[in-house]
Amino acid sequence: MYDELKLVSTDAEEPLTLDEFAALLDHVASRQARGEEVFQEVSFTEAMDALFRTQAVFSRGKLEHLNVLNYHANRDRLQAGRGLHEFADKYVGIPGILVAAGPSLLKNIDQLHRVKGRYPILAVDAALRVLLDHGLDPDLVFVIDTKASHATLFHGVRSHATLLACAAVHPETLAAWPGEIRYFNTWGDDDLHRLQLEVGQDFGSLSCGGNVSTAMAYFATAWLRCQPIILVGHDFSYIDFEQYYAGEHHQENRPHEKRRLTVYDHAGDPCLTDLSLFSYKEWTERFIRESTAKGAMTRWINATEGGILGLNEDHEPIPLIEYRSLKDVLDHLENSG
Repeated sequence: MYDELKLVSTDAEEPLTLDEFAALLDHVASRQARGEEVFQEVSFTEAMDALFRTQAVFSRGKLEHLNVLNYHANRDRLQAGRGLHEFADKYVGIPGILVAAGPSLLKNIDQLHRVKGRYPILAVDAALRVLLDHGLDPDLVFVIDTKASHATLFHGVRSHATLLACAAVHPETLAAWPGEIRYFNTWGDDDLHRLQLEVGQDFGSLSCGGNVSTAMAYFATAWLRCQPIILVGHDFSYIDFEQYYAGEHHQENRPHEKRRLTVYDHAGDPCLTDLSLFSYKEWTERFIRESTAKGAMTRWINATEGGILGLNEDHEPIPLIEYRSLKDVLDHLENSG
């Protein structure tokens, strides 16, 4: 998949070579004093993984500080709030439709009318408006982003969905939501864990893995126990930087990446991704692999009909995921009763 990968700059005509990209990774890593030898004789995937872990270390202090500030600001809401426990085992053996905001969502979004009211539709925050534009109100919407700017995703929306929100989400985001909210905690932040104990609420926890779609997948499998899991809009790539998300909404919220990666989608066509999206892809695949290794018998179906989820370095689909059109999946479910 990455044989001809080039790192393309939005403000330059010339793409970086792989040697130049390796130098870039080495430069980033050296800021953490990882040593010049870190990226010598390693695969592209290993180098990318090292970069993501390095970025996570750089941002962790700022992120944890913001989490604590938001948690304090949300204290009154949280003390009166409810968590995830009402959802435990709610959809055992029922197909779960997990909707992300990738541009391929527009290919099959209208197929979702066939399942509304039959199977639970779960959506990430950035997918809500385009779903509503097509007359689809999901059952559950997920948000984990802690920045105040994220509230714009919900300004003026009219939805009957329940919002599942990380307890450290910015209070402006919570205030913008028009309906019911259920809260959850996350793992890995000692200061935040202490505050969670002080609030005295056992909301239940989700493993986010750094992105909201992974939190949604964890909830659908570990809490709802849906079977199978049907992924829609999980591109982790895009064709046009002006259409980073499906539909016309939130394009201004796309990451302002200076560098974009040219990769190849399931059809073998070139497309773009960036460091953020590629890391989300890796986290999602890692979650699927690790949950399977722990004995989970979840059946994963990628019905995105585009994008790069599940493709390895050789542009081959990883075997833990089925790849089918959404229409084909829904036809099969209907015919099987």
